[in-house]
Amino acid sequence: MINENMINENMLNENMINENIINEIEQYSIKISAEHYFEPAGIHGIEHTKRVLLLSAILADLNALSLTEKDILYHAAVYHDIGRTCNGIDHSHGLKSWRKVKDLGILAERNEEFEQILKYVITNHSISDVEVKEFIGSCENIRVKLLFELLKDSDGLDRVRLGDLDVNYLRNGHSKGLVEVARSIYKKD
Repeated sequence: MINENMINENMLNENMINENIINEIEQYSIKISAEHYFEPAGIHGIEHTKRVLLLSAILADLNALSLTEKDILYHAAVYHDIGRTCNGIDHSHGLKSWRKVKDLGILAERNEEFEQILKYVITNHSISDVEVKEFIGSCENIRVKLLFELLKDSDGLDRVRLGDLDVNYLRNGHSKGLVEVARSIYKKD
């Protein structure tokens, strides 16, 4: 469950987090399981995943994503780091996370298009944008590219916990306006 302390009164008053967002993230936060992580209490564990999910939900709302797009983004937020085997730099953890999603049978009821988009988003979130273009080419689907960018930005915004967030790496205009929100979420955690 998302910790209610993560959401402060200012965020509610500014409509940054509305009742729809709270309901949506509650549905997905129950999918976060300690057994999926090599170090559930670590810097890439459960609390990080909850913050990334919350930031993803805010960005989904600000970018007016469809229900299907939100479903993909929220699944990506929940499972993006389950393939990690260390807390250090690991550019292959996106691919390992995708493989773990498949091995666990998490998406048994999803169609092929959903899986392909989710695979793209999770697999590529851990490598640089330049490497994504070099290895697989640029994504032609603007909406899929948006989902990829929103996950990378949500994950990137949580770098406030490390004190090394560089806003120049954020891709979406709305993301750049969420730095203080990310700090507030981390402090409330």
